[in-house]
Amino acid sequence: MAKLKFDSDLLLDKLLDLALMFLGLYAAIAVQDLVDAGKERHQYTQLLQGFSDELKNNKKQRAAVEEKLGPLDQPGIGKMKTRVDFFKAQSSYYARFVMCYRDLWAAQDPKTRRLIDATEDDLKACRDLMKGGLKEKDPEHLALTPVYRRDVWRFYLAGGVHLFQEFEEKNQGARCTLNGVVIKSLAICVGSTYGELDEIEREVSALQDLVNDTYFNRQGALSVAFEEFKERVKPYQRARTEESLRAMTALAKRLVAHVDKARVAVEQTAAVMHFKVKLLKERMLLLDARFKEVRARLRQELGLPPKTVSP
Repeated sequence: MAKLKFDSDLLLDKLLDLALMFLGLYAAIAVQDLVDAGKERHQYTQLLQGFSDELKNNKKQRAAVEEKLGPLDQPGIGKMKTRVDFFKAQSSYYARFVMCYRDLWAAQDPKTRRLIDATEDDLKACRDLMKGGLKEKDPEHLALTPVYRRDVWRFYLAGGVHLFQEFEEKNQGARCTLNGVVIKSLAICVGSTYGELDEIEREVSALQDLVNDTYFNRQGALSVAFEEFKERVKPYQRARTEESLRAMTALAKRLVAHVDKARVAVEQTAAVMHFKVKLLKERMLLLDARFKEVRARLRQELGLPPKTVSP
């Protein structure tokens, strides 16, 4: 019986050791879970602060666009107008140049002088034009694309999604309004701002393509046609005959027709450009308001007091 009692005591001790071991293991796991939760909570806080800082930086891109297109709350196309104005001045100069070239050439011989309608005042104006050249300067290249940041958003997509799922405060009601729809998820509110950035960059890219296709391509084609005119009139410069005058007039009128066609196309595109810039400005103003709203919600999630003045 004593031996049986000893075995029971030993078994009881072993069971007690086993229970203590499980309790210790459970406590260690619980502590580790608590530490991990604390780390993830810290990561979530950093993620929220990162979004806030990134949206603040992206909000500053408004100034970069306004510097090129003018104030968002005012009509106009800003520095893009200088490109339109230069094209008009250049095309007008080319059209006048070729006709003046012909008239001044013809005026040097009585036989051809009587065949043109230019007065002495017209010829003087032509000489001034040829001497002065094109006074307007070709404006610098216009780069409109804002430099938006998406570093934190990429981190969120790479693995930060679960942080919002784990720690975002629930049942706080509306977080933002998206196209008239109340949104209760802060992650969706934040993500919607990046979706707007993509749309704006696409609109800006289309606007730049419009400028390049219309102005740079047409301006280049116009310059080539102008240089071609100067080459093709050379054979007629030696002998001032009625035949040479007719040939030179035909070349000049062909270039003037080319200029007129390009000018009409540019004026039509300028009207489209005004419309596109107007829509872009309206969209950027809405984005500006979205930035302010979402940053306020991020501060709320971080437990920070609301800002009385937007930075």
